Amino acid sequence: MSAPSTRSTRLRFALVGAGSISRTHARVMQQLADQIELVAVVDVHDDRARALADEYGGRTFASLTEALAAVDVDAVAVCTPTGRHGEVAIEALNAGLHVIIEKPAEVTLAKTDRIIEAQRRAGCVVAVISQHRFDSSTEIALQAISDGALGRVTSGTAAVDWWRGQSYYDSAAWRGTSRVMRMAIPARPCALRLGRLIGRPTRSHTAAGLSNSLRVGVWQTVSSRHPWPSATTATAHPAPWITA
Repeated sequence: MSAPSTRSTRLRFALVGAGSISRTHARVMQQLADQIELVAVVDVHDDRARALADEYGGRTFASLTEALAAVDVDAVAVCTPTGRHGEVAIEALNAGLHVIIEKPAEVTLAKTDRIIEAQRRAGCVVAVISQHRFDSSTEIALQAISDGALGRVTSGTAAVDWWRGQSYYDSAAWRGTSRVMRMAIPARPCALRLGRLIGRPTRSHTAAGLSNSLRVGVWQTVSSRHPWPSATTATAHPAPWITA
């Protein structure tokens, strides 16, 4: 039953991971009910899965393997803790299913490469959530550049002044732990937004400073410089993010 179904015009989704972000995915699926059907909610914690399914629909399962054996699925939304994205995504791809992964794709380049390899074998679509690339502020700036309103862009700076307090890390046991949240990518969202505006950089230079003001792993504040082929230079100054 793991192969994409042809019995419905709607995409049949399995949502894996019933934590806080999964509700955002489920809510969007509900809003797109004419195109999407949530058929399975997967979580090792049965109470969480049932709570989500009771509100948004779908049968509950303890694993993706169980879900694929019981219901027809076209695509999988991966909302597990960060360090477990890859294993779920690869299982779905090996079953011939499309995949949406909450950011980041994985916590290491090697694990991310394994997802890419599985995608190439399967020939399915894999998308990683990067919603801030489409914020209204980015769209306005992109349109201004496209219209020539800013002339020739020669430099750019992106600053994301986000701060997550202790309550964020207390909301889930895995948050702020190096075991599943080991990533040094705080500059990436800024670089991606700059990339939409002025193109892909030729290389990236990054410097990091460390602090540890909360009861979490290690904080990293990063500044990165991105030269573009057009001689444009962009600098990203994101807020602190977690790393190992």
